[in-house]
Amino acid sequence: MDLMKIVYQIILAVISVLLIWDMFTQKDIKTQIMAAITLIPCLLRLAMIA
Repeated sequence: MDLMKIVYQIILAVISVLLIWDMFTQKDIKTQIMAAITLIPCLLRLAMIA
């Protein structure tokens, strides 16, 4: 694997973990929905689907 690809996936994994943590710790439902919607493209990119 290319080094840049590995670094990119590590960055996406960290962002995804932070979004999941934020989604479950927030009380406001709008913030939870926003985190979930933001998480979808990150997970797809992490899986190299999109």
